[in-house]
Amino acid sequence: MTVTEHIKFWALPFFASVILILMNYSGIAWMQYIISPPINREFGLLENLQLLIILMMFRAAVKASFFKSNGWEKLGFGLLAVFAMLVFLEEVDYGLHYIEYFTNGGVEDKERVRNFHNQGNNNFYVRQAVIGIIVFVFVLLPFVLIRFKNALIQYFAPNRKMALAVVVYLAVGQLARITPKLDVFVVNESLRGNHQEFEELVLYYIFWLYVVQLITRSFPYTWQGLMSKKSS
Repeated sequence: MTVTEHIKFWALPFFASVILILMNYSGIAWMQYIISPPINREFGLLENLQLLIILMMFRAAVKASFFKSNGWEKLGFGLLAVFAMLVFLEEVDYGLHYIEYFTNGGVEDKERVRNFHNQGNNNFYVRQAVIGIIVFVFVLLPFVLIRFKNALIQYFAPNRKMALAVVVYLAVGQLARITPKLDVFVVNESLRGNHQEFEELVLYYIFWLYVVQLITRSFPYTWQGLMSKKSS
């Protein structure tokens, strides 16, 4: 692996996450404020880094949907752009916390339906679906299914080095859970019980890397090829 690959696949997400976690549980007021301010964690660095990566994914998908000549890729990246924007809107509560900032001093109205993923057990189901996708895309595809030499599998199978980013995702999740339990650290009350936000940051980074990787590839089928097969 090159130095650039080391940085991209594991060092950047790991050390950035460690710094953010240590800042959040440092007990130093200004550091905790940067990560997640008392008024609303949505205005903190952690949440906004997530939004930035989602927007990067959206931009990449939109750009690909325009410059790719293959109809399937145009459709696929166009749908991905729509999905990325939906995730972005879910993360910002469809703008509710911004509205509350200007109308209610930033106090969150707990009675309002803010998004889909935090209703009932939806967050649990979304998390299970994400775990399933990670196992399939970043483990089964590149290490098991790729042996079948299928064109679609070859296209969708990520670089095996992406597995390092998945390991970072798992490590950051554990670190974010263990750190607040240690006596030497102080819990940031505005982020209490939301340690999964740190692993979400790595998760979005992983999927951004994957999208960028897909953009560099050529889809193995075309609209014209499919139509000619049907006519024959």
